[in-house]
Amino acid sequence: MTTFCYAYQHEQQQVLPLKNTKTELRVRYFHYLVLVDGNDTYLELRQTKDIWHSLYQFPLIETTLPLTTDKLRTEERFKTLVTQTELLHEADEKVQKLTHQELHIRFFIFRGTILPSVRSEFVQIPRSEWKKYQMPIALVKFLTSTLAAPYFS
Repeated sequence: MTTFCYAYQHEQQQVLPLKNTKTELRVRYFHYLVLVDGNDTYLELRQTKDIWHSLYQFPLIETTLPLTTDKLRTEERFKTLVTQTELLHEADEKVQKLTHQELHIRFFIFRGTILPSVRSEFVQIPRSEWKKYQMPIALVKFLTSTLAAPYFS
């Protein structure tokens, strides 16, 4: 092996191989709007090219900082997505650490509906049928938690 080893041949074992620079950690805040509209809820198919591509999720507002419920309501995307909202429950933040990302995930359960102008971007489903849709594990864990059980059993 020493005959093939460049570092050994050039007495550079202490400095070779070079370590790649560490990838910068990207911190993202996902605020999911879990809508209770009668017996239904709304899902969207994730189109972004990432590990959750082609999975279903609740309407999402992604930010670079955490948001309170009041701040969430002032977000432009919130105003253009939902109407007649009443906050039913706000879940604690969960953190999912990936190799190059840190996802801070919160679920806000609202009684409300998607605005007609954007309804075509979503699938309206009976809340009891959520298991028929492939979702990221973070959403499945939420939906099977005791917090979501009253709304999604």
